[in-house]
Amino acid sequence: MSRNDPKVQLSKFLSSVLRHNAQKMGLEIRSDGGVLLSKILELPKFRNMANAQRVIEDIVATNEKQRFTIFRDPKNNLVYIRANQGHSLKVENLDLKKVVDPNEIPTAIHGTYFSKWEIIWG
Repeated sequence: MSRNDPKVQLSKFLSSVLRHNAQKMGLEIRSDGGVLLSKILELPKFRNMANAQRVIEDIVATNEKQRFTIFRDPKNNLVYIRANQGHSLKVENLDLKKVVDPNEIPTAIHGTYFSKWEIIWG
């Protein structure tokens, strides 16, 4: 998929909202990073889009980097969406498992640009 693909653009928009801008946009973000999916669907980007919820669900399901999670809170039966990583907002509980033994993860990969190679490996 190219950067100009509408699905890629929507995924980038969701990342921006859920990782950095939810509060600036007037969206309530829970301590686990969840934002009501219904509130995301009210944003101008999605408001007049046909099948917007299905489009978002498809982005979540097919994102190769698994950037998002959609979940239903059993306490209130409401549906939320959250970014799984990379928040600049204060988020406390992302259901992440702390790695205490390096043997738990024999291989770790971090993507970066070649222009940053020298800074990292200097």
